[in-house]
Amino acid sequence: MIRLLEEISNNALPAPYTLQYDGWIIRLADATMRRANSVSPLYPSTLPLSEKIAYVESLYAARGRPTVFKMTNAAHPTDLAQTLLDRGYQQTVSTSVQTLDLAAYTPRLIPAHVITPRIDALWDRDHTAFSPPDERPRLTPPAMYDAIIPQTGFIRILHGDADAPAKAVGMGVIEHGWLGIYGVAVDPSLRNQGIGMALMDALLAWGINNGARHAYLQVMTVNAPAMRLYQKIGFTEAYQYWYIQK
Repeated sequence: MIRLLEEISNNALPAPYTLQYDGWIIRLADATMRRANSVSPLYPSTLPLSEKIAYVESLYAARGRPTVFKMTNAAHPTDLAQTLLDRGYQQTVSTSVQTLDLAAYTPRLIPAHVITPRIDALWDRDHTAFSPPDERPRLTPPAMYDAIIPQTGFIRILHGDADAPAKAVGMGVIEHGWLGIYGVAVDPSLRNQGIGMALMDALLAWGINNGARHAYLQVMTVNAPAMRLYQKIGFTEAYQYWYIQK
């Protein structure tokens, strides 16, 4: 399960540059997001661990980026996390990867919304506006959304005219029967009014209508409001991941 969801989540938001290195997936980007500038140690290795760590450190240093590993309990080799911590790396807050069986999900009343198959200027405008100012430099750039190969749907929950600022936005990606949910953002002035639930209903209904049988999402464990919302819908935790950064 961990490897499957890590693979399809990498495809859901592909980094501009990717290297395969002895079982590790090295993701690089010009943007500052950790997701797109990190190493995923998903598969068994054969080379000496110290040699591999030195290599990826040199790659990121040459691009002016810190070296970041995206860790799960399925990381290879099994002593990688402790080795990195012993070398002075620091661990970040964990993210919960949660799943939902869509056969057990019943859509509620779906609000007025617009779905586009690719990102457009209105979705990007609203997503940026709804994000905290200090997070905006780390948002996924439109070019990365444009590079997604699996089927996508960019949803805006309408607040009047279709061109007016929306109430909320989100993005779905479907691959191998799995709907991945990303980019969820609600107008801060409209929070705690059930709009987040309405957005999730629209995203899940879109996924079901396009053949998805399961859904997954990623939420930081410190984000209590989002954790409560997803639990109410029926999502349960499959595993956690965290970053270890030098």
